[in-house]
Amino acid sequence: MYRNFSNETFYDQESPFQSLIDTGTCVIRIPNRDTIAGIKSDIKFLATVLDAPEEGEILLEDFDAQLQELADIASKIPQEEHKRVYFEIAPAPNMYSCGSGSFINEMIEWIGAENVLADQSGWFTVEGETIVSANPDFIFTNADYMDDPVQKILDRDGWADISAIASKNVYSIDSNSSSHSNHTIVKAMRQMAEILYPDYYTTK
Repeated sequence: MYRNFSNETFYDQESPFQSLIDTGTCVIRIPNRDTIAGIKSDIKFLATVLDAPEEGEILLEDFDAQLQELADIASKIPQEEHKRVYFEIAPAPNMYSCGSGSFINEMIEWIGAENVLADQSGWFTVEGETIVSANPDFIFTNADYMDDPVQKILDRDGWADISAIASKNVYSIDSNSSSHSNHTIVKAMRQMAEILYPDYYTTK
């Protein structure tokens, strides 16, 4: 019998599933991935341990095809048209986002945009003044546990002069496909791409 756990489960414990292991249960630890290459590796690994190589190959081929389609379109977007993006994971007063070395940063860059926080690394809390100074063209949020997160960002004190706010380029992005580092990220990538570059990406 198999159970899958991410590295978050091991945050404050050395082996919380020892009792399961002692009963003969096979426990598989799958770390949270920060790269698209890591996601592909997980697909191959799971297909192997679940004895489903053909299903894994089909899933991986579809994932690769969608990624390649997005990359091909992104390559046609001139550098001067690249949009600058702030991706908000948690809202004020404790804003949370990410920089280089995160899968969301790679998602943004993959579709031909720039993360305004790419000069920082990993996942971190953000000061409002940092975003004001960065002045993104677009703001995305996947915080879906409140009423109207987009309006809350648009109404945020001190942000009125940010380009994304002034032009009302603030959008909610599907939380499930942008919160978990697995093959479903292509849904969120396409959603962002079509918002940022409607003349290049088309809805399917």
